[in-house]
Amino acid sequence: MADAVITIDQLTSWVRRFYDLVIKNQAELTELDSAIGDADHGTNMARGMTVVINKLAGTHPAYVNELFKTVAMTLVTTVGGASGPGKRSAGHMDPGAASMSLLFDALATELAS
Repeated sequence: MADAVITIDQLTSWVRRFYDLVIKNQAELTELDSAIGDADHGTNMARGMTVVINKLAGTHPAYVNELFKTVAMTLVTTVGGASGPGKRSAGHMDPGAASMSLLFDALATELAS
């Protein structure tokens, strides 16, 4: 089996797919958060990812670390939120875990294309 190479373009596309999934699932993420938090997770993630997409528009990071630093720093500065591990309540899904599920769904879709 040959080593697989993931390009910056593929990773950028992955981030864009994640944005699409966050927007599509914004209400569900907020609903999950309402069971155990302050019902703002979907709204915050949509706001943060919108800023990420706007920052990436017209740019082309040369290195993976540049892309991920842009995404991470943008989310940290625009979303904020609780610190520490995801909060859970019996019988309720952690909205952070739901967001991560969307992130990996977007990655799997990108790698399959």
